[in-house]
Amino acid sequence: MRSEKEYMAARDRGQRNLTIPLLVRDWDYAVETVRTGEEILAAAELTQQAVLADPTLVLSSDEAYGGGSSLLIDPFHPAARALIALRLAAGTGDEKTLEAAIAMAADALAEHGVPPEIADVYATGDRAENFSAIDVIGSLYVPPTEGRQSLWARIRRRPLPTVTASEWAARSDATYTMIGARVSMPGHHSARSVVTGYVDALANPAVPSSLVVERGVEVGQILTDQETGAI
Repeated sequence: MRSEKEYMAARDRGQRNLTIPLLVRDWDYAVETVRTGEEILAAAELTQQAVLADPTLVLSSDEAYGGGSSLLIDPFHPAARALIALRLAAGTGDEKTLEAAIAMAADALAEHGVPPEIADVYATGDRAENFSAIDVIGSLYVPPTEGRQSLWARIRRRPLPTVTASEWAARSDATYTMIGARVSMPGHHSARSVVTGYVDALANPAVPSSLVVERGVEVGQILTDQETGAI
């Protein structure tokens, strides 16, 4: 069992992966861009002004990010995090949470523009060779709880039926962090499809947090077994 300090360091790395300079990004990651933000707006027949007034438009169009998939938003773009949070906020059913997320997304889009749409992104070269499963395991979503316990104890005991307003910030943060951990995986990693499915569920407001937690335990076990040679 790794220490909580190691898990926290892994979560920090997951987020830092997505805030690196463009030059470094091109050395370490392969980003398969489908179209630019401007091309997304044109395909969806949206204007920048319309999206700033209602950022949910860019997530609800079939012409943008495959209908709003968080995994198809370029995670290195500065507005990506706000759009990821907005998508989850839309599923809380809480008016104040949604209003806050819309305001944050509008500010991010006004400053940075609409993120490109991607098909995939993964680590290459030395970054891929140095991938460690702890970066994914440590970034798995953990629901807000009372007190600090070990990661696996919290994951296994906490059933949560839906994405509530109180969970929104934690789950949005975890989604961004997990996307950052996923990009550090080599494209050929045997567990990458499993991790991708988990991140897709984590980012989807229609998937209850209880199910996300269950899937997270499965992902963690698969990666742990691979790391220890159990499979």
